[in-house]
Amino acid sequence: MKLAPSPLVIATSTNAKYALGAFAALKSALIHSPPTIDVIQVFVLDGGLSRRQWKSMSEGLDQVGKNIKLERIVPDLSIFKELPRDYGNSLMAYARLALPWMLSTEIKRLLYFDSDIVFLREWSALWNVDLGKSLVAAAVCPVVQTLQRENLPLNELGLPPDAPYLQSGIMVMDLDRWRDQQISEHAVKYLTRFPSNARYWDQSALNAVLLGQWLEIAEEWNMAAFRYRELTSGQKGSVGVIHYTGPQKPWHFNKSKDECNAFFFQQLENTVWKKWRPSRIRSHLRFLKYIADQFCEKIGTLRRF
Repeated sequence: MKLAPSPLVIATSTNAKYALGAFAALKSALIHSPPTIDVIQVFVLDGGLSRRQWKSMSEGLDQVGKNIKLERIVPDLSIFKELPRDYGNSLMAYARLALPWMLSTEIKRLLYFDSDIVFLREWSALWNVDLGKSLVAAAVCPVVQTLQRENLPLNELGLPPDAPYLQSGIMVMDLDRWRDQQISEHAVKYLTRFPSNARYWDQSALNAVLLGQWLEIAEEWNMAAFRYRELTSGQKGSVGVIHYTGPQKPWHFNKSKDECNAFFFQQLENTVWKKWRPSRIRSHLRFLKYIADQFCEKIGTLRRF
């Protein structure tokens, strides 16, 4: 059995609305974690979990049976207070930018993932990726694909329009190089200077400042749910991570029998959430709000031009 280079360090960010997603992401990551004799360090950037949610999450992760050190970190988001907010009027979209500032400099490598993913198989190949001189390993966004397909200031920053566009929901990060190159600081400067060119918040900024400094990994390690549904049964066997991109999160919409959503609900089995299912009424209201937000965003974009 080949052991993973130590230590294994994983992190996600969440708030009260994404608590179930964060739990499923972390639990599935631990279940499928590479073999190691060391403690697995688990960091949760907490943007507002209740005491009860944290208790349920920590107890559920302890039941996985892995040797873990679980740490709850409350990020200081004040530096981001003037930046554009996400659809939920939250600054937690920027929390991952604070990670390199908050973690010990003894931590050299980190696997970060959003709280809307589920691991389907062992992820040694992801953790062991050779970054070379790159700061980050990430997959190409299946929706945006290239820089020219987002509203980035390409000419002003000298960005090539056909350069690949990274999806920041899952990243293997070289924290030493990230800190040395002051990536978080440059991202904040971008967001401050170009707030109207940040449709995907921190992801937009990272694509602007990480040009030529990130390594592309296979889509199987960041497979959007809508893409997974298009695969053949044979192709699905190689997928390592399902990513519930977009507004239709499994814990928001009552489609527990959907093939992709079933992976999420499997993580709730044998936990305090085993019988929990989302409300249909709240699901429809949440989706209508998302549509309204999208419409307002388009109207705002048209007015700027």
